[in-house]
Amino acid sequence: SVRPISADEALLDVSNCGKDIDSDLDSHVAELEGFIQEIRDDVLNATGCPCSAGVGTNMLLAKLAVSDAKPNGQKVVRTAEVPQFLNQIPVQRLPRVGEVLTAKLHQMEVHCVSDLLKFSQKQLQDDFGQVTGRLLFHFARGKDERAPPSNFSRKSIGTQISWGIRFSSENEAHQFIVDLAKVIAERLRAESLKGQKLSIMIKVKEGGAEEGESKKYMNPGRVNIVTKSSRLPSYCDDASFLAKRCIQLFKDTKINYGDVRGMGVQMEMLNNQSQSTTKKTKHTPTALGAVQSSATQTK
Repeated sequence: SVRPISADEALLDVSNCGKDIDSDLDSHVAELEGFIQEIRDDVLNATGCPCSAGVGTNMLLAKLAVSDAKPNGQKVVRTAEVPQFLNQIPVQRLPRVGEVLTAKLHQMEVHCVSDLLKFSQKQLQDDFGQVTGRLLFHFARGKDERAPPSNFSRKSIGTQISWGIRFSSENEAHQFIVDLAKVIAERLRAESLKGQKLSIMIKVKEGGAEEGESKKYMNPGRVNIVTKSSRLPSYCDDASFLAKRCIQLFKDTKINYGDVRGMGVQMEMLNNQSQSTTKKTKHTPTALGAVQSSATQTK
């Protein structure tokens, strides 16, 4: 199965890509290597973009492996290689380890993942909380209890226009917002979605009357980007309500309509009732592949 993670990344359950791989990944590394190479070749032929791939027995190892495989390579982490592999991985490459947590770990002389082995689970939980402490304890041993995502759903739906925007009146700007809201509402309904977080993005001409104007006809030129967001009282896909709220957000910015050079509307916190009531099936893969584009080249 293929589970999209982002625009350029996917997680693949390759447990059954070859005979008995479910029972023994290490014995079928050559078969996996060939299978992953075929996928990478298919991606290149279809899109013109090279990609990298990493394979491990869980999401953690697959994700770390794909980072090591870049650019345009592939890596399979065998079970016996896990301790040595983690010994060279900087701790900041672990999932959920950001700048603040990295700084705290460095203060504890934890620089590589294997440095976490000197701490008990209780020590890590005392320092970083129950959830993060448990994750770090298991990550240090190459274990990942997180279940692969069972489905992929949109995080946002939006639209924007940044060419030919020159409003001659405030009413014209408001009507433009109404039209954007209609597009968003149509897209939401087309996918049986409603959203609760509404955002408006405005590109504002930089500088004075002549400064910031593009030399190319009707291009936005140099702009500053201003955003305003609002959490709605309930999930919504109603164009009229969205338009009214967006117009109010635009008014709140106090931006002169004549300085607007682009505008967009976005809905987040999406809700799909049909997805939320779907029963999830439990499956624990023994071989996961992470595939990520390593270029933005197109044919």
